[in-house]
Amino acid sequence: IRLSLVGSEMCIRDRWAFDEDALWLPMATPILVQLPFALMVGLSSQYLVERRKVRTIGRALEMYVPESVVRDLAGAGVDLDSVNRVVYGTCLANDMSGFTAVSEGKSAKELARFMNAYFDAMAQPLKRYGVDVTEFHADTIMCAWTRNQESPAMRRNCLLGAIGVLAAMEAFNKAEGANLSARIGLQDGDFYLGHTGGGGRMAYSILGDPANTASRLEEMNKHLGTQILAGRTVVDGVEGIVVRPVGSFKLLGKGEGTPTVQVLGESENATPAQIRLCEEFAVALGLFEQGRWQDALESFSAILERYPDDGPSGFYASVCRDKLEAGVPAEPPAPLVMTSK
Repeated sequence: IRLSLVGSEMCIRDRWAFDEDALWLPMATPILVQLPFALMVGLSSQYLVERRKVRTIGRALEMYVPESVVRDLAGAGVDLDSVNRVVYGTCLANDMSGFTAVSEGKSAKELARFMNAYFDAMAQPLKRYGVDVTEFHADTIMCAWTRNQESPAMRRNCLLGAIGVLAAMEAFNKAEGANLSARIGLQDGDFYLGHTGGGGRMAYSILGDPANTASRLEEMNKHLGTQILAGRTVVDGVEGIVVRPVGSFKLLGKGEGTPTVQVLGESENATPAQIRLCEEFAVALGLFEQGRWQDALESFSAILERYPDDGPSGFYASVCRDKLEAGVPAEPPAPLVMTSK
């Protein structure tokens, strides 16, 4: 009864307030407090759902394009010009030796699993040394380290990434029971980085002379019996890496010679045999570059007696024999012209 009386008194007061001052007290609380609170909760929930969707899409996009491009697209919308640019960097081209034999012996599903495992293994050292862009095509990898200007530190990271790929290949072979080998080419310079394509379909690609030269150097490994070849400018000013100059080559499709070095590994892991080989090869290459074919042949042959598997020495010994048989006069040679991949 007491509650009923209190409720009645409140209703009378509210009615009096409405009659005297047109105050809607029974409606004030839900209108002024509950409705805005409900709107705030609803908008917050919608925001969180949309934010979760954006993160999910962003993580998916990062599997196909660099993280920086994902941020640009998320912030500015799909404006291709905002992410297309010309940069300085170092390109790395990597090809699997033995892919044809592998593909013949596996079903389509088995081959897909094998290649995904291979690419994942090769990508780990590249990521460890800060690669910015990575493209996968069939059995090849093209990737790039980029900066706004010339950077020996960036080039060193690329060299370490290449050395790491060889170690990753060895581990992959053991895990898969395979017998594959990697061929790697490196070249630095300015190149285009951005979207290419047409018909409403685009790909994020590396285009330019450094990428083309890196691919040609990767192919040059087949002729020299090497695994990592780089343009000389890639190693200029870089410390802690063992390299040996292997000559200048006019690569297929190139108009000028490319001074080239072989990358052997990190200095801290170099063996006395590797250091001695580099020194002896430098002497023999010097004789070749003077056009002293017979002397160069004898020097390269002496190296092969101690290092029978040294590909560059075998390559130059063959070139010297060809020049001697053709009666080429003793003169400094032009860059060696490569007519095949």
